[in-house]
Amino acid sequence: MRSTIFLLVIGVIYLSSATPSKQRTFHGHKVLDITVTTENELKLLSNLIREYELDVWHEPKHLNDSLHVYVEPEKLQDVLSVLRNMGSHFRVWIEDVQRLIDESYTPKAMINTRSIQQHGLDLDHYYHSYGEIMSYLNYVQQNANGNVNQFVLGHSFEGRTIPALKISLPSRNLKKAIIIDGGIHAREWISPATVIWMLDKLVFNPFNEPEVTTILNHFDFYIIPVLNPDGYEFSRTNDRLWRKNRRINKDNGAENCIGVDLNRNFDYQWDPKNGGSNNPCSILYSGTHPNSEPETVALANFTHSLKGVDNGGPVLAYLTFHSYGQYWLYPWGYTTDYPVDQPELHHLGEITANAIWSVHGSRFTVGSSTNVLYAAAGGSDDYAKGSAGVKYSYTPELRDTGKYGFVLPENEILPACQETWAGVKAFAMALANV
Repeated sequence: MRSTIFLLVIGVIYLSSATPSKQRTFHGHKVLDITVTTENELKLLSNLIREYELDVWHEPKHLNDSLHVYVEPEKLQDVLSVLRNMGSHFRVWIEDVQRLIDESYTPKAMINTRSIQQHGLDLDHYYHSYGEIMSYLNYVQQNANGNVNQFVLGHSFEGRTIPALKISLPSRNLKKAIIIDGGIHAREWISPATVIWMLDKLVFNPFNEPEVTTILNHFDFYIIPVLNPDGYEFSRTNDRLWRKNRRINKDNGAENCIGVDLNRNFDYQWDPKNGGSNNPCSILYSGTHPNSEPETVALANFTHSLKGVDNGGPVLAYLTFHSYGQYWLYPWGYTTDYPVDQPELHHLGEITANAIWSVHGSRFTVGSSTNVLYAAAGGSDDYAKGSAGVKYSYTPELRDTGKYGFVLPENEILPACQETWAGVKAFAMALANV
């Protein structure tokens, strides 16, 4: 079954005031799990989502797979009535989103004293604010024995610095490069947490892993922990489920509809009708034009300045971390067609997924974005491969598979980081032998 049909009609509306006065709460907000059994049911559910402006958390990959939709209390009874009239098989997957949020935080007694002594932050058990992340990156720069260069990738819509670090060892030869970013989507907190955790292991190698030295002898790493700092900070202070950046959409008279989905905004096969939206109030809003956002431009310009290996440059790989679902995805996101080097991309993805599985038993599905999940034109992974010439471009979707969804609790940070780190090491070691 093609879930592309499903995504094409999603125009999820997510209104937000430009100057919110208090933190949004989610008492009584639920996530429903609906089993999609027929193509006709899929079309009816798509109409339901469009009519009631529902937020899709998980798309079905095939018939008899689950669709997860987030439903606000004022819409719940109407949505349930429609589902019953359709004869759909459904259940309440998350009973109360606010309770899930409240339970996601680690008790203070769990503070990792050793980590705080080293970094001023506990990277194993806590999600951190943008300010804390910036302080940690400064610590890294000051204590990295000369193998780290921190620089400014660009600035966000609200003027925040988008930080980046180059991690490298001295070499007489020009080394290939791997770019890693996190936090494109604000509510996916496990993404920047994992990227920062891996950065720590690359820089300080606290476990004395021989693979780290091997990897750094072969590659320069460019790490961008939080590409969307405005949205990330807003999700911490005002709306835990915020996804987009914080663009004020004045040009189209939608000042009260804030933000652009940065992962629908890149200038490669950009098409709001293909997995995005022209509606500024949609969480999938693709922007007024490709590369309309300062965050998008910052990453695009940087990637182009280095160039991918297919364009004669040093960048061999690009990893952009998201959640959730446990996927290791490669292009294309705009079409079901495969890249010409799909067998290589898939093989390397399987090596990575096997390494991830070996740590805690988490199974990651490997495949092209559109064929495994859904169409999403204007994504950064497609841009990296199709425009910048980066041969090995991937979008890892981190844990879990839906129990917590976007509200992954802090006690899941360490296992998520451990398994992802194992995957990235295997990924880089395999690339070193290409």
